[in-house]
Amino acid sequence: MAQIIPIYIPTYINNAEFAPARVLPRLLFYNGLIDCQSYYIESGSAAFGGVTYEQNVFPYFDNYNVQSGSQFPTTNSKSLLFNNEAASYGEIPNESLYTEYWEKYIEFLYNPTTRVLNCSAIIPLADYFHMELNDIVNFRGNYWHLRAINDYSLKTGECNLQLLGPVIPDVFDTVPTIPQSSSVSWSYTEDGQNGEFKIYDNASTVATLTANGNGNALIAPGHYVTASLVPVSYSGPGVTMSINVNGDTTLSVTAYTNTTITASFLTTDAGKFTITGSISYNVPATDPDAAKFIAATGISGSNANAVNGLVLDLKSYNLWNQMKAVYPLVGGTSSSTSYNLINTGSYQIGWTGSVTFNPNYVKGDGATGFGNTNLSPATVLTSTGSMHLSAYIMTSGSITAKNDDMGVTSYPPFTFFALDNLATDGAYKQTGFSTAAVTLQVLDSVKIGYYTGTNSSGVTTLYRNGSSLGSGSFALSLDGLTVALLGCRFSTGVAEFSDKQYGLFSIGAGLNATQAANLNTSVTTFVTSLSRNV
Repeated sequence: MAQIIPIYIPTYINNAEFAPARVLPRLLFYNGLIDCQSYYIESGSAAFGGVTYEQNVFPYFDNYNVQSGSQFPTTNSKSLLFNNEAASYGEIPNESLYTEYWEKYIEFLYNPTTRVLNCSAIIPLADYFHMELNDIVNFRGNYWHLRAINDYSLKTGECNLQLLGPVIPDVFDTVPTIPQSSSVSWSYTEDGQNGEFKIYDNASTVATLTANGNGNALIAPGHYVTASLVPVSYSGPGVTMSINVNGDTTLSVTAYTNTTITASFLTTDAGKFTITGSISYNVPATDPDAAKFIAATGISGSNANAVNGLVLDLKSYNLWNQMKAVYPLVGGTSSSTSYNLINTGSYQIGWTGSVTFNPNYVKGDGATGFGNTNLSPATVLTSTGSMHLSAYIMTSGSITAKNDDMGVTSYPPFTFFALDNLATDGAYKQTGFSTAAVTLQVLDSVKIGYYTGTNSSGVTTLYRNGSSLGSGSFALSLDGLTVALLGCRFSTGVAEFSDKQYGLFSIGAGLNATQAANLNTSVTTFVTSLSRNV
């Protein structure tokens, strides 16, 4: 049974007459409940009787803690005093706050060999957040106490340090092992294609290069270093990107498309890492189908390269066979803009009325100008059971009445109004591949970009820049008249003319979401290479 002891209540006095002292809050160890002689707690007052409670234990708080297996403090107990006092229970601990935490430092501070050293350093931000004053740091082979970090730059990590030392091994119990930072260097080259090459330390950017260059940094061990590379103004097929780390093929990444590539690794103690990044562009061999179009239109230079890139992209995404007509609208003449990229001998545009032919676009006058594709959906697309139309729209135009980008309809049956503006302010975009009563209409305040209307498996969807604006279930119906551009062909002729600028049109089989996104990527690359992107 536990020892029964007198109750101990700490008292604080401020003079020889035992006047009470005002004591500020302080820390004490709670050592549990201790058995003691009986004492009583009473409730009530002189006027009203109360209840008396007999207590046989009390909560034991002390400046010293109780070690496991003991009821009272021992010589091995922890102390919260800088100068230990006589123990109320048990023994006085051998160690105090001073001897455990300050004695060696104070002796070191007043040692004749101790010096204050001011120096400069570069400390990564991630390490700076974890550093504390009085940390032990290694400087030129000796250990020092860190006294101050001044003038720290969040951007570069540069700062001024105040160190106290050098620390000799017998000042502390165990000489700490200081992890050594990894040396990370990088180089970046460009050839015919601009890019952006970045180095990250965990999530922090260490370097950004947009031209040939190199650099290096010390990065703490255990950090993730990531190198990324992305093309700027992608030139099309023929771009090659590569990142390599220490020549290790398992960390090497190479890409040939318009994408971002990355390589990551974990730094080690005193590791050395070399990162090389490169991006280049070589004009690819001309595709035979592109060569036919180039010969028919007479284009050359950047126009020819852009068209060749478009053909290669459409084929790489397996979209080429989905197309019946693609009109790149290059060359700036009525002849060069009339040819169909898929087959220069089929569905050539016949331009009528007032149409402007610019090297970067084709534009109608909103009153008479249009293009006849000579392509009848009922004749060309019946076997596919689906259909799409697309237009790269560069300006919103000035016509406030209903106007059409491209379309065809006869009454009856109504086939589709594809890519037309509704309402007096043109706030709604409409596309349809069925009867007049079941067209898809969506609110569209942007009005420019790459628009694709498609019907596949009975679902009509309208996309802008590869993202869906809306969809609905409508049965496909194909019209026998030919599709008009810059307006819509009715059974009585072309009407609802547009005065917008256009950079490309296409007609073909229906597209799913992935195909629509890939078509947008191909067309965006094409128009960007000719600086006609919006």
